[in-house]
Amino acid sequence: MPSQDQASVQQIRAEVAAQVRAVPTLPAMCQRILMAINDPNTNFDKLAREASYDPGLTANVLRIANSAYFGAAQEIGSLRDAFVRIGARRLFELTVGTSVGPLMREALPGYALRRHELLRHSAWTAVASERLAAELRLRAPDMLFTAGLLHDIGKIILDPFVEAHRATLEAAADRLHANFEAAERDVLGMDHAQAGAAVLRQWRLPPQLVEAVAYHHDPEHAPAEHLLATNIVHVANTLAGASGVGSGIAEMRHSVSAQALAALHVKTAVVERVAAATLETMEELEQLLG
Repeated sequence: MPSQDQASVQQIRAEVAAQVRAVPTLPAMCQRILMAINDPNTNFDKLAREASYDPGLTANVLRIANSAYFGAAQEIGSLRDAFVRIGARRLFELTVGTSVGPLMREALPGYALRRHELLRHSAWTAVASERLAAELRLRAPDMLFTAGLLHDIGKIILDPFVEAHRATLEAAADRLHANFEAAERDVLGMDHAQAGAAVLRQWRLPPQLVEAVAYHHDPEHAPAEHLLATNIVHVANTLAGASGVGSGIAEMRHSVSAQALAALHVKTAVVERVAAATLETMEELEQLLG
């Protein structure tokens, strides 16, 4: 017979897994745009007409597409124009951003994150990921911005459990001499990176996006084909934490991976330029997504 403690842990893990499965799907428009990205025969006129049945989503996407952050030189008046001007891939990123941005505004007391702090941290990481790739003169991996934006989405799922078992989690981290993710896995059965990746798999998002989220605290174990995106998101996330942007208790025991820095050939001057450039633009993006 399992002990009461073991039974309790099993129950917690079952509840966490059920909560992951219960996450609502992304808007159907996100999936349609995602399919359009790799389909050369996509009819953008038809897709734009379908999108018009969700006027709220359409208005939000156009508002962001016309922002200075995304370099709009002339006003985009329709989703059809948006497809042509900014491309299906960027339009997909904007659609995902408008869908999940409001969820990131809420406070997460389990992680000691005040209202808007998760959104601020996520926006910072998304911007810094693209800035870092540009500074290093790397071809940005597909969905890099979205991977940065969604890297901590698992915290939304786990927060009630972290709040309920905070003392146990902190004791486990001390006992294991490990970071907070190890304690999450020990007590909850999965960490917030794994929870986020599980949600993205349910949403049928591309593997490179899923793996970058799954391994953003542990890039050494990321699949080789997705290592570049994972390393970039890892460094950007660490930079956000070091800058004091939405860190909370989960980031307190982290240090940047020397392997990731070496693989990317990151120098101190690059980090400083990325931090300065990110600070200039992330507040605008946060307001747009929120």
